[in-house]
Amino acid sequence: MTKFKTSLLGLLLLATPACKSNKLPTMLIDNLYSYQSAQRVQRVLGLKPETWEILQETHLLSGDKRPAHSTLSALVKNYSHLGYTGELVLDFYNDQLMETRFYPSDLENYRKVLEQKQRFRFDQDLGAKLGPTKRMWIGKDEKKRWYVGCRDLRLRQEEDDWIKKYS
Repeated sequence: MTKFKTSLLGLLLLATPACKSNKLPTMLIDNLYSYQSAQRVQRVLGLKPETWEILQETHLLSGDKRPAHSTLSALVKNYSHLGYTGELVLDFYNDQLMETRFYPSDLENYRKVLEQKQRFRFDQDLGAKLGPTKRMWIGKDEKKRWYVGCRDLRLRQEEDDWIKKYS
C-alpha cells in the first residue's frame, strides 16, 4: 500500500506544474496542437520553411519595453485532412500555434465527415465549443471563401488581454 501511495503522490506532483500553468495543448487539426512553435509545426507537417507562404508577420520593435507580442500567419497549400484537400492557414501568437483555418475543396461533405469523426455538431450559428479550451466554427473570409476554423481560447484571450493592456 505504501508503494501505491508513493507512486500516486509522484504522479500528482508531476501533473501539478502542467495543471497550474494551464497550458496543456489542445488538438486543433490532425497532429497540430496549440502551443506548438512554428518550427515544430513545420516538422510535424514535413515542410521546409520555404514551402509555406507567410501571409503576415508582426513583432515589437527592438527596445520596446512591453512584454513580447508577435504574430505570424502562414499558408500551407495542398493540405489534406479527412480525405479533403485545401489550403490551411496557421496563426501563431508569440510563436505558439493558436488557430487554424482549413479551406476544404468540398465544405459540406468535409463538415459531415469532421462532425462524425470528432463526434460533435456545429450549432445553428455554425460554431461549436469543444471543452473549456477549444472552439470550432465555419466562417467566410474577406474573399468570401468558406473555411473551418479551430482556436485555442486561452491563447486568444492572452493576446486579447495584451492588446487591451498595452496597445
